Order: sequence, then C-alpha cells, then structure tokens
Amino acid sequence: MKAQRNNIFCFIYCLLFFAAVITPAALTPFAPGGADRDEDNAGGEFDFSTGFGLRKQLIALDAGIKTALFKESPNPKVTYGKEGWLFLTETLDWNAVPNRPDEITAARIARTLWLIDEYINKNGAQFIFTVAPNKARIYHDFLPYYKPWPGSGGRILYDLVMERADDLGIRRADLGALFTRLRRDNPGAQYYHRLDSHWNNLGAAEAYREIMTAIGRALAENGGPAGPDGIVADAGPDDIVTDAGADGGTDAGPLHLFEYDDYLNVTPRFEQDWPGDLDRMLNPLSDKTDAQYYYDIKNIYKSRKPIVNPEEMNISSASDINGVRVLFFRDSFANALIQFFSNNLGEAAYSRSMPFSLSRAEDGAYDAVVAEIVERNLHWIVAEAPDIPAPLRARAPSAESGGGVDGMTESEKLFIMLDNANPLPEGAISAELAEKPPDAPLSGGAAITGSIKPDTLPAGSEIRIFPVFESENGGETLIFEAFPIPESGFTFQVNEEELPEGGYIVKILICRDFNGNISAFGISEPLMTYSKINAITDN
Repeated sequence: MKAQRNNIFCFIYCLLFFAAVITPAALTPFAPGGADRDEDNAGGEFDFSTGFGLRKQLIALDAGIKTALFKESPNPKVTYGKEGWLFLTETLDWNAVPNRPDEITAARIARTLWLIDEYINKNGAQFIFTVAPNKARIYHDFLPYYKPWPGSGGRILYDLVMERADDLGIRRADLGALFTRLRRDNPGAQYYHRLDSHWNNLGAAEAYREIMTAIGRALAENGGPAGPDGIVADAGPDDIVTDAGADGGTDAGPLHLFEYDDYLNVTPRFEQDWPGDLDRMLNPLSDKTDAQYYYDIKNIYKSRKPIVNPEEMNISSASDINGVRVLFFRDSFANALIQFFSNNLGEAAYSRSMPFSLSRAEDGAYDAVVAEIVERNLHWIVAEAPDIPAPLRARAPSAESGGGVDGMTESEKLFIMLDNANPLPEGAISAELAEKPPDAPLSGGAAITGSIKPDTLPAGSEIRIFPVFESENGGETLIFEAFPIPESGFTFQVNEEELPEGGYIVKILICRDFNGNISAFGISEPLMTYSKINAITDN
C-alpha cells in the first residue's frame, strides 16, 4: 500500500511538472502578439524566449517572490534598494562605464564640450551644459548595503567631468549641487520617483528654475538677446547672485533677468498615480504607482505641431512672454521640463539628436543653447563627433610673403611646436575619409577620422590633436583642432571657409595639455592629400 501511495505521488508530481513545462508553450499562440510577436526579427523568425504564453505572469510571480522574501531584484538591470526604492543597476558599478573615474575620458568629454561652446559662441549664442544627476547620487542613502555610495571623498566620472569643465570655463547649471542642497534643506520632500529612474515634476520644477537662472546669467553677461522683448532693460552683470552656498548652489532663489514665471507661487497637486519605468521592468504586470506632483498652470505657448509624445525627436514652441530663443539638446529627463520652458520662452526648440545637431544654432538662430544629458550617459558625448567644421588655430603665411605672427600667441606656439615636434613612429596614426550621414548638412568640407595606436600616446596626460594642412605649392600652412573622438582617435570636418584653394598634405600634430599649457609630443608622417574640391588620396 505504501509503495502504491508513493507511485501515486510520483505520478502527480510528474504530471504537475510536465503541465508546468507544457502549459506556456501550449498557450503561446494565444499570448498577446502570438506567433507574430517578432515578425520584425531577421528572417521573420519567432523568438520563443520573448513570446511564450504566460511570460509576463511568470515574470511577475518571480519578481513578487524575490522582492517580498529576499528584497532582491530578479532583473539584473534593476537594483532593489532600501524601503522599496529602485535603481538602475548600471548606475551603481563605480568601476565600470559609465562611472569609472577615468581622467582621460573626463578630459575628452570636457574638451569636446569646450569645442562645442566655442562654436556656439562664434554663432552668436551662449552655451549652457547641464547634467541630470543619477538617482543614486541624490538618494544614495536608499542604496542596498552591498552597493554603498563611494561617499563625499569618492570620485567617479561625473565629478571628474564637472571639475574639468569648470577648469575650461564651460558655463553650466549645476543640478548635482542643487539637488544635494534641496535634500539637505528639505529632507521630507521627494524630488525623484521611488519606482522610476527620473525626477518627478517637483524635481523638474527645481531643475527648470536652476537652468533658467543659468540662461539669464549667460545672457546678462553677454548683452542679452536682440529685440525689445528679451532681457529686462536694467539687468546686467551686477544683478547676478553671488552668495553661492557651500556646495555650489545659490541660496537666494532663482535669478530673474528676463520676464518669466518661476512657479514658486504655485502649489503642486499631489497624486499617487505614476507608473514607474523601473517597477515595470521588474514586474510587467505591476499595478504599483508612484508619487507625482502636478502644476495646474495654463499653457500660453503654441507648438509648431501637436505634441503627441514628449519623447519625439524634435519639438518646437513659441510664446509672447519674451523674445528669448533657446535650443535644447535633451533626453527623457527633459520630458517634464517642456511645459515649463515653452510657457516662458519666446521660442523653444527641443532636439534628441546625439551627437548634437549644432548646425541648427548657426547664424544667430538662437540666443542660448542648452545641452542636457543624464549622468549615466555622459560618455555618449564622446561616442560620435558633432557635425561642425574644425576651428582654425593657426595660419602661417607663405614663404614668399615673409610675414610672421606677432607675439607669443597660441598660433605662434603651435608653429614653434610644429617645427620642433619629434616624428611619431611610422604607422602610429592612420586617417581616412569618413562618410557623412544622409541627414548631415551639405555645408562644410569632408569629415576625416583617424586612429592613434594607444602605446603611441603620452601616459597620464590630456592630449590635443591638431590636423596640419601644408600647401603643396609653397602657400600657407594651416593648423586646425580635431575632436578627441573616438577613443584613441580623432574626427574633424575640414573647415573649407578657412582653407584657400589648392592641394594640401595632411599631418597630425599631437600636443600634451597641462592645465591649459600645451607642449608638443609628436608629428605624424604625411597621412593624405586634400584639395578644396574634396579629392582625397591616401599616402
């Protein structure tokens, strides 16, 4: 009898096991999307791993058990923190991209921003850089015990980039200092979602005020935008708030140098209705909601076309509140900023292009250009070079003219270094013509990209890369500056506005940069010839 009972139990166990295995497969044709779920895959093949029956239910069951019993996340992309706070896992590895404290990467990012700033200024606008801090930076006290915050003494890539950007004089809205101060002064307030990777509308309103202050300061320092409706008549550099707090923020509130509403007199309405993106990654069937704040304000702006989704690649708006025109390069953190800025700028344009489509800012089209990016994506700035011509750094007259450069300017220093630079080993640098993307502007010369063998580069110091164009017929020699993109390489668009007619031999001059002081490291062999009509021949 006992053996018979054991056989019955074994039979039931096997039946349940096979039912558990077979049921998802049997229900697959009836699952949402069914067998058509992955028709866009190569070859139109069905991917069972993402399309089997009861998939979401099983994921939800797994998430419920692990978070309830073990306080752990079943999704490696999401980390379960204290008191149910959720964090993106990639933001918590302090020794890997995007956090690794890499001095050279930080220098490349800052140098790229510096070149962008120079180009924006040349076109009559002011450049403001701002970084949306990772939630882990602001709410690190809710991180799990096994992912502790490096602490105030710990430095990750964000900190290095901010320091280097300040050294280069890049104007920025310091949102890291802002939210650090807000949490210190208002410990009961919640500026980021608990179940989402983004700030909530309360945090967005604070970021809006800080960025508007930076815009106002930039315009005041540079005479303000054109037109009677721009900056207020009595605003100037003396109106700038100077009593900065200990961690870099201004304690005196937002700075008003042109007409706009800071919404400090609007009390946001609290609702518990926000579906968090991290929570849905953890459990696709979750019905949990997060706190959200709603500002019941009237929209006085008009969009160029209906805004169906704030994630759209390009959004533009106009209002009559003032004459200030701002171009924003932004990511999803700016979704919550659009209403605030559009209501308070004469013209606002939002672009999600990466790299930044800087040609949109040419010829005084905007008064200010704001580049906003989340901390975890800082390395995207040096993933691909912007589509702007390389700036001219030095021009030597032809041998026949007998002229020269007056004073020890950077131009003269560059030519002295060019004359005295040691030749780099053969093959240390290679270069080729880069194809322009189909949507790239038609203006400007060819784009050239190159690579530098890592063992060729000086260790532990920032480098600057200068393409040298030597005239083939004894004419001028011109030196430009390239973007330090990609890693161990360079990219530049030939600046044909500065380049006289004729053929040129192209070399690369590499210089060390020590706190703004450059010294020659080496000069490459001739890499190619270039003519004004974009005819390129590799040597």
